[in-house]
Amino acid sequence: MGHRAFEPFAPRELPGRRWNLSRAQFRVEPAPGEHPHWDLVYNVCGRGADAAVRRDSWCQRHGIQTGADYLRLAFAVMVQDPSRRTPWIFLYSRAQNSGKTTLGVAWRKHMLKGGVVNADRALSNERGFNAELEGNVLALIEETNITKQGRKASYNRLKDWVTADVISIEGKGGNAYEVPNTLHFLQTANDPRNVAFESGDTRITAIELEPMAEEERIDAEELHKRLSEEAPAFLHTLLNLEIPSMGDGRMCPPALTTDLKESQARAAKTAHDLFGERHPEWVGMGDDAFYDAFMAALPEHEERHYWSRSRVLGEIDTLPPKQRELRAVALKLLEVDPGTHSATEWAELIGWDRDPRALGRRLAGLSEVLDGVSGGKSDGARRWTIQHDGGRFAPKRQGGSG
Repeated sequence: MGHRAFEPFAPRELPGRRWNLSRAQFRVEPAPGEHPHWDLVYNVCGRGADAAVRRDSWCQRHGIQTGADYLRLAFAVMVQDPSRRTPWIFLYSRAQNSGKTTLGVAWRKHMLKGGVVNADRALSNERGFNAELEGNVLALIEETNITKQGRKASYNRLKDWVTADVISIEGKGGNAYEVPNTLHFLQTANDPRNVAFESGDTRITAIELEPMAEEERIDAEELHKRLSEEAPAFLHTLLNLEIPSMGDGRMCPPALTTDLKESQARAAKTAHDLFGERHPEWVGMGDDAFYDAFMAALPEHEERHYWSRSRVLGEIDTLPPKQRELRAVALKLLEVDPGTHSATEWAELIGWDRDPRALGRRLAGLSEVLDGVSGGKSDGARRWTIQHDGGRFAPKRQGGSG
């Protein structure tokens, strides 16, 4: 056997004695024609993003006028250039027979022969086995609760898979190995809380389906008959759709900021997230002080047994990276005696092995939220005064100065 390759929609045997291991092949041959029922499916699934598309400057610059246009472009990228990254598409509706699952089913039944995989098991497998993902282009997610409170590992895996150029494949009894990432993710759910939305997330486009008009409701058997007949024409349209040379630098099209995404990002914040936002002085707390302060601030409606000590401290890793960097310095300072020194002298005292000027910037950041860290000049040199009780720094008093 020749060299391994992963080229979706290409023949099994490739030039240069290469063997194509991609599972993805087209079920039909493209041919010009009309495709009103495919357009209907995309209109129903994309209509909830119409307003976001109109607000998005990238979409307006590139002639994307509706949510349906946006979804068509994402799928055109998948068939024209599978290695190019597209956003994770999340379709949500509490209503039954809303059409949210029709899009994925249509691609599996009428457009692709191989190349479509259900990714729920790979996302939720506790040992990370995901061999079924290899060589596919469309990954469907229907059941997995991808939230920090539900399956944090699933959430982190999917974030990586959406943007990575390669993914690590691991099967039972074998060594992990990397393959080119040609996966594009489509998730459907009855509950928007099945996914962790973060404000400003550049990976996900979340769309709430609007109710179908009466004339849009078609018997399922008749709809799939029409979709099958129109598949060659719709594939022809996608293969000939002009794709912009650039998205947002990472994805084409870029992720949209929809109303659903923003509202759920606010609603999805945990008590831990809110504590971090409302109490910036947490960066000056050791583990015991952090846990005690968190539990004291926990709202009455929260389930206190859920927030075990290990969970409270473990969730610190999900708080903003810049604040975690400040806390790392603060924890080092809590281990040494209070005093007044230059950044260079503090660097030596706490074992800081980087540029002392970087430590100085972090001390300045700590001085903005903690009364126990203050800076001033003495004999023309900047010196930092550190005061603490061994377990925590005092928070900045309202109106205090650093």
